[in-house]
Amino acid sequence: MEEIPELPMRETNSHESYLAGVGYGKHITEKKKGIMRRGYFGVGIEEGKYKVNYGTIFRTAQIMGADFCFIIGSSCKKMVTDTMHSYNNMPIFQYKDSQDFLDHLPMGVKLVSIEMGENAVELSDFKHPKNAVYILGNEKEGVSKDIIEKSHAIVKLKGENSMNVAVAGSIVIYDRVTTRSHGKVTK
Repeated sequence: MEEIPELPMRETNSHESYLAGVGYGKHITEKKKGIMRRGYFGVGIEEGKYKVNYGTIFRTAQIMGADFCFIIGSSCKKMVTDTMHSYNNMPIFQYKDSQDFLDHLPMGVKLVSIEMGENAVELSDFKHPKNAVYILGNEKEGVSKDIIEKSHAIVKLKGENSMNVAVAGSIVIYDRVTTRSHGKVTK
């Protein structure tokens, strides 16, 4: 199998550069469809162990209307699971570690960790914020303590065991998109 080269990733040095690509290309399509869009969201994985999950979450995020994706602590390569080449259609940000990520969150955004835990709210009871960044942890350790402590909400999916990170992310994105269209959203 041929080695796929790493993608060149744009550095983010401020909130403005982070937000520069939010909504990249989608607002034109939505304007044509007559959809009035309010808010934005992005989704990403912290220290993912299995790189194929990046491609799956990127593709799902693009299909479901995410404004951006991100990776914390890993390098991004083109993935065979990203058959839509999402990196060409929306911004994918890369952060060296959790602190770099936290330092570059957009102003006013709500950080939502997807994590099993005692203090977590069931996804079915969760009201999605207007502007949100959803973070999924890696398959073995979950979301880091640094990010959990800064999160506005911790959300869990039903079940006693951990799900595949790309599947969990896809479920959360789908819930956001479907419940936002039915009014189950925080202001």
